[in-house]
Amino acid sequence: VTLGTWSTISDATAGDVTLTGNFGITATYLPQDINGSYMVVGPTNLNFGVLQIDDGAVTQDVTISNLGNAAFDITAITITGAEVSTNLTAPVTVAMESAVTMEVTITPASAGPFTGSIELTSDADNATSATINVGAMIYDGFPEFMVWNPSASVSGSAFVTSLTNLGYTAFETTDIFQFGPPAQAGYSAVFVCLGIYSDNYVLTPGDTEVGALVDYVNAGGPIYMEGGDTWAYDTPTDLHAVFNIDGISDGGADLAAVNGADFVTGMDFSYAGGNSFIDHLAPLSPESFVIHTNPADAEGCGIAFLSPGGNTIGTSFEFGGLVDGATTKDDLLQNYIDFFTQPYTDIVDPEISGVTRFDFTMDTAGPYVIDAVITDNTELAITSLFYSTDGTSFTEVAMAALGNDVYEGEIPGQAVGTTVGYYVSATDTSGNNTVAPEAGTYAFSVLSSLPPVNLSAESGLDGHSILEWSPPGTTAPPLLECANELIESLPFTATGSNLGMGNDFDVSGSDNEDVAYQLYLSDAATINITLCGGGTNYDSKLEVFNDDCITTTGYYNDDFCGLQSEIDNVSLEAGVYLIVVDGFSTSAGNYTLNVTSATAARSIIAEEVNALGYEVQKLRANNLPVNAANLSGAVRHYYEHTPATLRQLVNYGIYRGTTSPVLLEAGNLVGTTAGDTLATTYDDSGLVNGTTYYYRVSAIYDDDEAGSEEVSATPVNHLPTAPFGLTATTTEGSLVADLAWEYPVADYDFNHFAIYREGYLVGTSTTTDYSDTAPAGGIYHYFVVTVDNDGAESEP
Repeated sequence: VTLGTWSTISDATAGDVTLTGNFGITATYLPQDINGSYMVVGPTNLNFGVLQIDDGAVTQDVTISNLGNAAFDITAITITGAEVSTNLTAPVTVAMESAVTMEVTITPASAGPFTGSIELTSDADNATSATINVGAMIYDGFPEFMVWNPSASVSGSAFVTSLTNLGYTAFETTDIFQFGPPAQAGYSAVFVCLGIYSDNYVLTPGDTEVGALVDYVNAGGPIYMEGGDTWAYDTPTDLHAVFNIDGISDGGADLAAVNGADFVTGMDFSYAGGNSFIDHLAPLSPESFVIHTNPADAEGCGIAFLSPGGNTIGTSFEFGGLVDGATTKDDLLQNYIDFFTQPYTDIVDPEISGVTRFDFTMDTAGPYVIDAVITDNTELAITSLFYSTDGTSFTEVAMAALGNDVYEGEIPGQAVGTTVGYYVSATDTSGNNTVAPEAGTYAFSVLSSLPPVNLSAESGLDGHSILEWSPPGTTAPPLLECANELIESLPFTATGSNLGMGNDFDVSGSDNEDVAYQLYLSDAATINITLCGGGTNYDSKLEVFNDDCITTTGYYNDDFCGLQSEIDNVSLEAGVYLIVVDGFSTSAGNYTLNVTSATAARSIIAEEVNALGYEVQKLRANNLPVNAANLSGAVRHYYEHTPATLRQLVNYGIYRGTTSPVLLEAGNLVGTTAGDTLATTYDDSGLVNGTTYYYRVSAIYDDDEAGSEEVSATPVNHLPTAPFGLTATTTEGSLVADLAWEYPVADYDFNHFAIYREGYLVGTSTTTDYSDTAPAGGIYHYFVVTVDNDGAESEP
């Protein structure tokens, strides 16, 4: 038989012969000649689905057909089930070659699964009876819980059974919209069963089910989701993000038991799920925490998240695979439900990044504009800038929201010689507070002379801090030939177009015309680069190149936010880099580029360039050559301060304090670099390990002093240096072992040596030798360690 061509079956016999073709339809073939009446009834199975008592009567139609050449009667209609009724009353005559429609109605009366039937008795020649089966699931109001089981996981029925045992109403479905969008249905919780490989269901970004469940959680609905591969192996979706779960690995085939933790501590189960190869999970924030572990490897397999929306639980095992023992699945599920009802308590502090920093300024008019990126998981209540001058009490200034999580405050102009300390504070509506920096303050000075720049402090060992800086006048390198524009400070925003700019950079993959922004970092830093946010109208690309204009740093992105690009957490060492804005294939258009610091922003390059230009003018006015010897790295640097005299850099002063900001005053001066070379490093020693020290370095001129930015360092103790070259000698018949060893340079906190025989302490010494009297009759092994003043021992 072929679709569209129907042939007569010449040898058909009386009765219904049903054939199903591979063309996806079902046909009933009849004998060539029908003599008498011939009854056909359909459909014979009526599934009314899920009904509410409040819905009232619901009707479906059944057709009673007569394909014969003589009439027949329905002589009796027998109904099973009080909720079932029909519009027909026997007898009913069905004429030849005609049909009668029977309306079958369910009027829901009581909650629960319902089955019923209608039995038709007839005098038709081919059949004397036909049965219509009727079924429905009836609820008195919406069921409290939905179990969405698109994978046919064993957990679907297990959840419904446990929920019913606990006295709740629940239904299992493959249609997430059975009662409409979950956010509108008002479920007490939704359970999502994605199954275990190879019978798993894979969520994909953009699924309507994903969006509906995200809406449900954002509306405050609690949700549970399980899946053996959904967390670490499958592609994450927006729904995964609401669980605050880190799928750390694909796991291993070792899950034979599931142990409880936190609010389900002691609820331990043997496991017999569909597959023991499940994802390893970890929490992403303090608000999410492990509630189930795999005892075979101690890895997490269940995470709970106390969320500002609906509370969530995510697992990588099947609930239906848990084997009841001392604790049952009913007990565990009740604990889940109790957690779902816990009110949210915000314990997450706001986050502050990208704070504008000044090394110094020569501007006395002000204001000094301070920007910061401030975010919070709920809602910010207070954003403030606090500043002080010369160590006085702090003044609070409200920071205004500029959009895109950027806030701005202003410090008024100050007189030359003023040291300004400042920090940013943010408090959310729950009272959680963050300040930046976490300790101390940012600091800068208002100067009339150039200070040292690029100051860094290394937290050294054993009471040392190592300081390094660059001479006054050190500035960013000039614009490279391959660069189009200089990024003078962070945060940085630029608008432009790549159209007509030429294809100068070989950006990864297919590329088009490009624009290059040159960034100079005086210190290692982490930055964020984005073309997202609405200002970019074409299919863009981003890549970061080194200063040779050819090689890439490896930081690249094509489509991060739709067709636009973003690269976060770009970690770069000090140096010059090129941020290249490009287009995919032949794409070109307008863009908005934003570059921000993921740590602390610096507004120093423009200050240095402007100040350097001022100094260059002075040099030329005094007929001094403008060269490296006069502007950086020289034994002495000369600057004009009156038309008749020259300013001489005499030395550098190192200022230290244990509070911030450090003022340039005699009590904080701990050293200077003098002599003929003016070194730009300093080793500060004799410090207390574990104490944070704040530093500034000043350029001391013959008539002025200019202080640098402020940095900090915390020296730490290290294990003592180990002795080496241990020897042991003895004479025949003697029980005395004469030990000797070498110790090249004594640690500053050296206390003594400890001598061990067979792992037991037998003596101490402050010299590099020791004589030990050992018990008779044995061969013994020795080792020696160094011990410092804190009792810490070196390696043997």
